[in-house]
This record gives sequence, structure tokens and C-alpha cells, in this order.
Amino acid sequence: MTVPVRPAFHEGQVLAAADLAATVGHARAAAARHARLLHDWGIADGLGLTEESRTDPATGVRFVEVSVSEGMAVDGTGRELVVPAPVVLAEADFAAVNGADQPTAEPYPVFLARPSGHRAPRGSGRAA
Repeated sequence: MTVPVRPAFHEGQVLAAADLAATVGHARAAAARHARLLHDWGIADGLGLTEESRTDPATGVRFVEVSVSEGMAVDGTGRELVVPAPVVLAEADFAAVNGADQPTAEPYPVFLARPSGHRAPRGSGRAA
């Protein structure tokens, strides 16, 4: 196992952007290791699902709009997944992920994922 190196500075040193990024990256990686190794993964707060019956004004077709409330979860690798404000879930996402192409009374699983292009902190021991 590679031990993370904590950035160290001295009085009067001129700091570059990379120095500050290393300091922030070290703190983020430490928090991720803490969450991954000392706590269980799952929902920490919020992230409730709500449903509201709606009618498409153009077609008159009734449907259910599903939203996830703000909150935070920790995934199995210690990354925090934060939803800062309620989000309406797109019907197309259910069809793409769950194969939910037919109406049903059965529950659909809902998963959180970080946005594509998001990178893991340096030194966290995880691939980006």
C-alpha cells in the first residue's frame, strides 16, 4: 500500500496552483479513506422519493412524476454523492436503465451516480 504524502510548506514559500491542489486533494482523499474504511455505505440523509400524478397537457395522458429530494449518500468506495436540491427523474432514464418500457405496479430500483467526467481525488487509491 502506498502511503499518501501530506504536502508540507515553509514560511515565506511561494505557492503555485499545484501546491494548493495537492493540499485540497490530500484532504479529500483522507476524507474518502475515512468514509470507505470506517463507515458503512448508504444514504446518510434525505434522498427520499416522492411521486405526483400529472397529466400531459398536450395529449391528456396521465403519468406519475418521480422526484428525489436533496440529501447525501456514501458509496462503497467512500465517495460522497450529494444532491443539493430536489431533482425530477426523467422517464427516459428509467427506460434506459431498468428496461421500464411497460406500465407496472412493481417497484423500479433507483441508483445515484456521479456525473460523467468527475474525477476521484488524487491519492484516494481509486481510479478516476
